[in-house]
Amino acid sequence: MTAPLLPPPIPTGNTRRVLTTLRDGSVVAARRGGRIAGRTLKWTLIAIGVLVTLIAAFVIYVAVVGVSVDAAPLRGRIAEAFTKALGRTVDF
Repeated sequence: MTAPLLPPPIPTGNTRRVLTTLRDGSVVAARRGGRIAGRTLKWTLIAIGVLVTLIAAFVIYVAVVGVSVDAAPLRGRIAEAFTKALGRTVDF
């Protein structure tokens, strides 16, 4: 004996739920769980791609344009730290 074929799901407008007719004739709402996991994975990969792209763009900008840091106000403290670390007098 073969089981009767079930009718196709009835779309409800909500893409996460469909109405499904059971063998006894009752209609129930069924959830499409795979779509949520796929959507989450897709947006996670997009976010990681954007982050990697921003980091790469920053590294390229620093390599091409350069970033200068003016440490003139800190010269005394830096010289003192180097003097202590090296054990000899350091002047800038």
